Amino acid sequence: MKSLILVILWLMLPECMDVSGTDQSPKKLQHPNWTFQTTEIFHNIIIPESLQENSNLEIGDCIGLFYSDELKQDSNCEGKCHEKCAGFLKWNGIYNSIMVFGDSPNTPNKDGYVKNEMFKFKIWKNHSCMEFDLEVEYCEPFKSYLTDNQADSFLEHGFSKICSFQCLK
Repeated sequence: MKSLILVILWLMLPECMDVSGTDQSPKKLQHPNWTFQTTEIFHNIIIPESLQENSNLEIGDCIGLFYSDELKQDSNCEGKCHEKCAGFLKWNGIYNSIMVFGDSPNTPNKDGYVKNEMFKFKIWKNHSCMEFDLEVEYCEPFKSYLTDNQADSFLEHGFSKICSFQCLK
């Protein structure tokens, strides 16, 4: 009977809960299941402290950037590409940046952003263990920092700065 209850409990738990361990009680995971490949190509996105005031950002939340893996299509995805993480940051309440990695010319598969690819942001909310897409507003001084780069797209050694964001449901 105890095993049946644990199976039912496991089926009802959100993905971010774990019942492994000695006491078999649910435990909240401390981060999303996002992984990324580091490469020699990157773009920095500045996350100022003021973002916590301007948006629904709480300590422990994770902000990540995701690119389309155009080379990994399969027959089951109906022409849609897989999203892969290119970098993320666990928010600790202080000024920080996300190093977003680009596609390496030294590997056969796409493993990061390519030049001028639009950024796609997600947030993982620590308190609910839920993931949401984000609509991001960039700060003015960084919009024209590099002449051939917009703040909303990838450029090798580029910089962008987020002023605010809004969760999309």
